[in-house]
Amino acid sequence: MIGSRTISGHSMPLNTVLVILNIAGLALTTIAFHEAFASMKILLASIGIGVMLLTITGLILLKGRLMIATVARVFVGSLFIVSGLIKANDPVGFSYKLEEYFQDGALAYRIKELFGAPGFSMESLIDSALTISIIVCIIEIVLGVLLLIGGKMKWVSWFLLITMLFFTFLTWHTANCDPTKKFTDRDTYELSDAKQAVQARLKIDAAKTNKDIRIISKSTQEVVVDELRSPQCVADCGCFGDALKGSVGRSLTPNESLWKDLILLYLTSWIFVAQRIISPNSVRQNWTILPLSLGIIAAFCWVFDWYFPLIFATVALISALWMYRSGGRLLGNHIGSSLIVTFWCSFFVWYVLEYDPLRDYRPYAMGSNLNARMKSDTPLDLRPFLDAEDVTKYELELPAIANQLEQSTTIGLRLKEIAGGNTLEIPQIEYNVESYPLENYQILDTIEVANPDFMEVSALELILKEKKLLVVVIKRLEKIDPDVIPELLQLQTQAKKAKIPMILITNAYAEMIKNFRSKYGLTIPTFVNDETELKVISRSSVCLLVLKRGKVVGKYTYNSLPTFDWILTHSFK
Repeated sequence: MIGSRTISGHSMPLNTVLVILNIAGLALTTIAFHEAFASMKILLASIGIGVMLLTITGLILLKGRLMIATVARVFVGSLFIVSGLIKANDPVGFSYKLEEYFQDGALAYRIKELFGAPGFSMESLIDSALTISIIVCIIEIVLGVLLLIGGKMKWVSWFLLITMLFFTFLTWHTANCDPTKKFTDRDTYELSDAKQAVQARLKIDAAKTNKDIRIISKSTQEVVVDELRSPQCVADCGCFGDALKGSVGRSLTPNESLWKDLILLYLTSWIFVAQRIISPNSVRQNWTILPLSLGIIAAFCWVFDWYFPLIFATVALISALWMYRSGGRLLGNHIGSSLIVTFWCSFFVWYVLEYDPLRDYRPYAMGSNLNARMKSDTPLDLRPFLDAEDVTKYELELPAIANQLEQSTTIGLRLKEIAGGNTLEIPQIEYNVESYPLENYQILDTIEVANPDFMEVSALELILKEKKLLVVVIKRLEKIDPDVIPELLQLQTQAKKAKIPMILITNAYAEMIKNFRSKYGLTIPTFVNDETELKVISRSSVCLLVLKRGKVVGKYTYNSLPTFDWILTHSFK
């Protein structure tokens, strides 16, 4: 029994070999199920699984559980810290991904299907997605630190196992989601609510002709409807946020994400079964385990081209150990260690929420060339436009827009109806003798008429080509903080004096834009873009992009808007 509580077990050399072979077998099994090795799948999987089973047996017999559990702690703990920090770097972006999963057709559909609960819904969690994302990030980092220092291992191992089972279920759902499949979704419409009452009447009418809709019950209080729907498949699990896209060039595929979680679940299982024999690290163990973990974190930092996780992990680990040794009766324990790590995490999350991600992996980050991005395999969905009928004198101040409006008219013909004497005006391109026979219509004159193909003006070329340009991005005009308006007005005045174009991109109707201008006096040319892309540009409600011929040379949130002189000196130098 004594040997089972030491890392060497019954034989240090043999257990070391068995651990190495076990990890090699795990790697071989994982490779076998990658599409690149499909032709060798059976051979590689057989060898990998066989090696794993033999080495597992050997580790059990030679009391090597603690050794492989220690290896698992180092790897899983390091990965949890990095993964948690990448999510914490962009908690708003992570919350967007959670909102996708909380839709009825996403993760909830699996619960409906597996447990026969058509009325189950997770949509009530959508409003709390940001809070949940922050909690998940902090828990992930705290678990990683506790794993590495050996704190509260019984509690941590249970929490870790439950977390990994959930994440594995999540990635399994993502990898196996079939958009062509149908599931039964049950909705209850409260007739006391006017909006729901209208929806209920529409469903009742639709059920008469649509076999996918079935009325389960109908009363004076509510209407219960079952409807066959298609799942909302999430293409990217969001495991590492935008970090992999921004550094490696692509995210993990759903299958790769699933296998990543299966590997972590396997390693977590070793930690779980060894929880009773894992003790808090001794000073000697800390000098071995922590440098190894920081080395692994450094390797991940190299992959993600961001070394802040290494600095944060060093501070968090030293702080946790310091609190454990010096926290006194109240905080001199692993709860105190958890609290100080939570404090550092909370401070970091507060900072990125107040400003912007510390490391911006999105396509509109500082230094990004939007011209190149538009020509990439995954071009930007940047389409700032304005309906031609909504163009005002402010947009016409931009030569690029005024030039486009020259296309708003085309050569036309004025025709006279011989029989009735009525006149009509049509584009010349629409004229033909079949539609307008010479015996019935007389051509009176050549004129200019509205171009039926000209529907809108675009600010895209302005953004990509203008020598110097300020772009204000406001996701919701109705939710803007009035305190930021004076700074924007000052930028507007000074940019106009310097003859540097300044535009606003938002997601609003023409009437909303008109009311916004009237209320605040911000009269810069305004264009509309889909809100999804505005969320990609910045997580902040208000953002300023400084562009030089389509290259992002400055990016600021509403909490850090610079003066115009500062922009001239530092961005437009």
